[in-house]
Amino acid sequence: MKKQVIILLILAFVGTLGMRVYWLNKKDGMFLDEVFSVSFSNYNGFLAFYEYEYNKVYTGKELKKITLGMNNSLTSDLVNLWKDSQDTYHSNYYYSLLRIFLMGEKSGNVNSVMQRASMLNLILFSFSFFLFFLLLKIIFKSNLIAIVGCFCVFATPGSISNTLFIREYQLQETMLLLCLYVYYWFFEQEYQHQNNHKKKVKFLIIFSLCCSLFLLSGYFSIVFL
Repeated sequence: MKKQVIILLILAFVGTLGMRVYWLNKKDGMFLDEVFSVSFSNYNGFLAFYEYEYNKVYTGKELKKITLGMNNSLTSDLVNLWKDSQDTYHSNYYYSLLRIFLMGEKSGNVNSVMQRASMLNLILFSFSFFLFFLLLKIIFKSNLIAIVGCFCVFATPGSISNTLFIREYQLQETMLLLCLYVYYWFFEQEYQHQNNHKKKVKFLIIFSLCCSLFLLSGYFSIVFL
């Protein structure tokens, strides 16, 4: 790519990333669903399944530590999530990733939990941005259209909200774009190198893996993203 294209791409990425960082800094609390995400990922069961001790007075600090703190080892939580995500409607995919990013957070401090969870979503957003750029480049054969398209899409309130919310929405967006990119990439390669059976086998393996990750991310919510 030309130097001007790279500069424009970086500016578009930094601009859309900056919007997310700005609104994340404005965020001063967690919604109930976000608290459930943390509770499921740390596998302590409070708020979701277990009741707090009857007739005991808890301080706010104690409640946050019990509900949001990582009270078990990382390995133990990941194994338990693999066996049962505790969430009837969602797999362990997002919860496992979230648990890894919350590693070592034992205090249950809301700001610390939000910062760590936001880092996961910002990394996923970065993958989404460049996957979408590559996808648009394949479709339109134009770097400029791809850059403008990325900025227009990822600067929308809906897309920004996917990153702000500590749920699996950003992961679903990333997995969807990964599947679409691999799909279009294969047909571009197929057009250039017809009758290449090795590439077809490679594509089937990669695309099957991408589809599996996409389905694990909670595919049924994708229509709302």
